[in-house]
Amino acid sequence: MLNGGWINNLLKNLNRFLVSHAYYLKLATASLEHPEEAVKDVVYPVASPKTLQALVKEYKSNIPTYQEKVYTVMRSSYLHHYRRMIPQLLSTLEFCSNNDTHRPVISALELLKRYQGSNQRYYAIGEELFIDGVLKNGWRDLVLELDKDGQGPGQTHLIFERQTGQGF
Repeated sequence: MLNGGWINNLLKNLNRFLVSHAYYLKLATASLEHPEEAVKDVVYPVASPKTLQALVKEYKSNIPTYQEKVYTVMRSSYLHHYRRMIPQLLSTLEFCSNNDTHRPVISALELLKRYQGSNQRYYAIGEELFIDGVLKNGWRDLVLELDKDGQGPGQTHLIFERQTGQGF
């Protein structure tokens, strides 16, 4: 059941989103209509430097929040529903292909079979994950659980399983 606080928060975020995108549209339109003119003559009449700084700050602050929300929703959905089906599918179906393009997905499925029923959160150190050709862009850091410096605790099962399932 939705409560009023959640709805108010959603509406506030939607309003902020619409205002930001209205500025982006105005900036793009002005820039395209006057491509040879200086930024101060084209952009600043539409949005002051202070407004531009606020837009950049808002955009940068929302990136991790959005990724965290996507991660949480995807993890919950997969964990509570789809993950229960994976062992049955892997034990029932045999996946094969003579096409080298599909080899990473086949190898990833074999890895999932090896770890089937494991309660470990991370794959063993040194385990090859076949990320190239399996994961779509943007999921690598979530699977590897890397921080902004490229460091992390390990290679997580959950997201890799979920994304591998999308590969076939």
